Amino acid sequence: MNRPTASVRRPVYGITLALCLSLAALARADEPITGNAFDALTAWVGSDLHAWLTGELGNRADVLVRGPLDPSYEGDAWLSTRLRYIRVVCFSAAICDSAAAPLQGKLGFRIARDPAPLPWAAGTVMADSHADTIWFGAIQQLRWLIWQRSLIAANNDVIDRRRRYAAAVSDYLQQIDSGLPDASPPRAIDFGLPEREDFYAEPPGYVIEGYANYKEYLHDHEGISTDFAHGIRGFIPTDSLRGAMIDSARPVAYPNKERPMLQREFRQFVDRGGDMRVLSTLTRAGFDTLAAGEYFFAVGVDGTVRFGRELLREDVDRMEQETGRKVPRANHAFLFPGEPVLTAGAFFIDRMEDRPRIREVNAQSGHYFYSNISPTVREDIAVGSNAYLLTLGHFFASLERLGIPCDDVLIRKL
Repeated sequence: MNRPTASVRRPVYGITLALCLSLAALARADEPITGNAFDALTAWVGSDLHAWLTGELGNRADVLVRGPLDPSYEGDAWLSTRLRYIRVVCFSAAICDSAAAPLQGKLGFRIARDPAPLPWAAGTVMADSHADTIWFGAIQQLRWLIWQRSLIAANNDVIDRRRRYAAAVSDYLQQIDSGLPDASPPRAIDFGLPEREDFYAEPPGYVIEGYANYKEYLHDHEGISTDFAHGIRGFIPTDSLRGAMIDSARPVAYPNKERPMLQREFRQFVDRGGDMRVLSTLTRAGFDTLAAGEYFFAVGVDGTVRFGRELLREDVDRMEQETGRKVPRANHAFLFPGEPVLTAGAFFIDRMEDRPRIREVNAQSGHYFYSNISPTVREDIAVGSNAYLLTLGHFFASLERLGIPCDDVLIRKL
């Protein structure tokens, strides 16, 4: 896929905090991102700033160099600018300073504090380099931005209540970041706001009732129907076919269809003692250390592969029985928090002669492809699953770029 290489233009700064999103944009939240919107999302890829930041910070396991979260957002000016910034996502607020400070003075890199009117957001590092603005923020601060983007537009008479509630949520997330969260988070109804605007709002109900019924519907449509394969459940591509999959991988990004569940998933992960550093960025050297087993993965719009170890249900049950505590489990949505991906699924590692190899890969992701809270879930499974399978061309492109062998890999939908 040919990606734009132009540098990201610095957006106009705004300081208002209306914190609202148009209903039209909200309705498109789960739609694939194509055309000009995709170009805007990937414009930073290959830019001088992208290369410089990746070179300076790419080896750190506690930060992620990412592009704009939502460059097509057209709501509140204050929020809009921050959704357009190139981001360095850090796993804590303290890491933001340790990551940004060594860059001071390099290539015109200047550090300032975001003068946002919220107590904790004001601690965000804003840096200028190459005439671009970079957002250094903790994962909790990113959660706050994602939540703000998701709010439903409201009349001006609720703006003050929403502002006070947003400040309370900001304080709560700061406490989580410090390891001292309150026993209970602030609630929207206590600020005179509807429950749908709660930071931990109840997600929609499942479309296909019963997990067994959902899994059965998935497996009923496991057969592959593409131009090169039909009526089978898996195939090992030749080198030329794998190359064709790479060349034909479409420039489409897929948002998290389970965004309404994201904050609750984060809360559960944090409450159970989860650490975001269990998730990794795939490298050639790191690949050689992987143990045999299943790994869930996603490919970002810049081709970065992020992954985590999939825990077997029986292992989870055993650990919970032994410790008396729930096991924190990460998922696809944590790999690139709040941003769309090129593909997602799982890969399986075997080790032969003490060397790893990818035995199998699939495009199974409830968060990005087969969400059971999406009204289109049946169509996504019955019709869209063949298109989702072909997105694996992006995964193979990343493997080739990293120099990771991908011969004789079994490809399946599920």
